[in-house]
Amino acid sequence: MKGITTRLLAIGLVCTLGFTPACGDDHDDHDHGTDTVAQTDTTTPDDTATPDDTATPDDTATPDDTTEGPGNLAEVATAAGNFTTLLAAVEAAGLSGVVATQGPFTVLAPTDDAFAKLPEGTVEDLLKEENKDMLTAILTYHVINGTVSSEEVVAMTEAESLSGQKIAIEVVDGEVILNGSAKVTATDIEASNGVIHVIDTVLMPPTPEPSKCQSVCENQEAGCPEEFNDTMEDCVAKCEEGPASGMNLCVEEAQAWYDCIPADAAWECKTNDEGEVMALPADDVCADEFETFMQCVADAMPEPELGNIAEVATANGSFGTLLAAVEAAGLTDTLANGGPFTVLAPTDDAFAALPEGTVEDLLKEENKDTLVAILKYHLIDGAVESDTVVTLDEAATLQGEAVSIEVVDGKVVLNGSATVTTADVQASNGVIHIIDAVIVPPSIEL
Repeated sequence: MKGITTRLLAIGLVCTLGFTPACGDDHDDHDHGTDTVAQTDTTTPDDTATPDDTATPDDTATPDDTTEGPGNLAEVATAAGNFTTLLAAVEAAGLSGVVATQGPFTVLAPTDDAFAKLPEGTVEDLLKEENKDMLTAILTYHVINGTVSSEEVVAMTEAESLSGQKIAIEVVDGEVILNGSAKVTATDIEASNGVIHVIDTVLMPPTPEPSKCQSVCENQEAGCPEEFNDTMEDCVAKCEEGPASGMNLCVEEAQAWYDCIPADAAWECKTNDEGEVMALPADDVCADEFETFMQCVADAMPEPELGNIAEVATANGSFGTLLAAVEAAGLTDTLANGGPFTVLAPTDDAFAALPEGTVEDLLKEENKDTLVAILKYHLIDGAVESDTVVTLDEAATLQGEAVSIEVVDGKVVLNGSATVTTADVQASNGVIHIIDAVIVPPSIEL
């Protein structure tokens, strides 16, 4: 498990059984004063030699009566002799130095026999470099922060390990059992930086349930892979940060939608009204919450800046012939800067439906007046929205003649032949209603 600090890793350590402190040798307290003075030969009184200044009993060294305390966790475990596998694991995890110098810790120490009970090959696999994170997680699951005596242990129902996961504790027939399987066989083995309780079974950390974000991201990728553009790690990170990290608007609505979605909900690709593909929960799960969120976003977004009639028609892409005719008639500036106008706009297909050669003839310079008249017959002064159009029988055009209007089977029909296929396309200087046929003033014959 990545991210476990060196300190935590350090702890998944070792434990050991008894420790016998060293003691100094016993010495008796006999007086050795008579053995300390040596006398020289006498010559004359004037030449008498003084005794040597030899040590007196008060000056002799006292016996060493200091007693060493217990070693650190690593030393105690090594001295015990039955934690070889545990110590090898600590070494492989890079925790030996931590075990020796940090703490205090309470170590639940599996013996060599405890490790031997694991399935064949388990220990060997755990000691491999590529499994270092897993090994560290297991070791830190055997360590509790601080010194917890057996007296305290028996009063507990669980303890939090350095890995962050809980260890269950119960007393059965006078014996302490951990996680329902590991028996504490020896307790309160002191070390300079903690205490060791020996156990007969290796504790395995419970496999954590996947987070809701992990499940949601996995289901999104499975249900709509073409719209899953993040790595799984990035998706989970963004999800856990929540909408507040990436949004200034509608945070509460977004959070309410997310909270509503079950972790196990299936996802699928859906296309919205604008033709955009989105990954959304299947079966309309939490559809009302999503709609509330999207409406909030729509309400909060500033209105897009509209182009003029000429720009909107150009951007649409289906008015190439109309725009060429406007250019030939010298009306481009009028549509760009005049208005407001209502444009009854024939598509390219509408112009293509005219008799063969008609468009080419109209674009000739000698037919400019006719072309201008036809184009102005498609313009109404002012912006007339569709809800007004359906109330009219006719409308006066800029050409001077009126266009007849009727509603047939719910559709607006002009001059009995041109149907409005799309209404109320907004522009900065008017509105466009798209029609499927070119309308010609009654006074003009083509």
